[in-house]
Amino acid sequence: MSEKIEVCQTYETDPKHMELAREALTEEETIIKASKILSALSDKTRFKILLALSHTSLCVCELEELVSLSQSAISHQLRILRDANLVSSKRVGQKAVYFLSDEHVEALISQSMKHAQHK
Repeated sequence: MSEKIEVCQTYETDPKHMELAREALTEEETIIKASKILSALSDKTRFKILLALSHTSLCVCELEELVSLSQSAISHQLRILRDANLVSSKRVGQKAVYFLSDEHVEALISQSMKHAQHK
């Protein structure tokens, strides 16, 4: 037998609060971009790559060793991270070296780790 959930029938919304919330939801393009970022962060392998890159720039072969995946699998994950604008790359000789796109990505990774470690 399922429990009945009581709903307060007398609850009135605060128009000021509703307006603030409504305004936050008007940034549709930004919301789509943010959700794409969070989706990219939600994969454990991609998060490991970002965590490694939060400490130093690395090439695919170094990431391959660190994350224990094939070069093609790493490249696939890096493509998703590039599409979400989380990582960038530059050519150094024959290699492509990857790094976090900006300080916001570093903050996301750092705060995610701190939040996960918080009791």
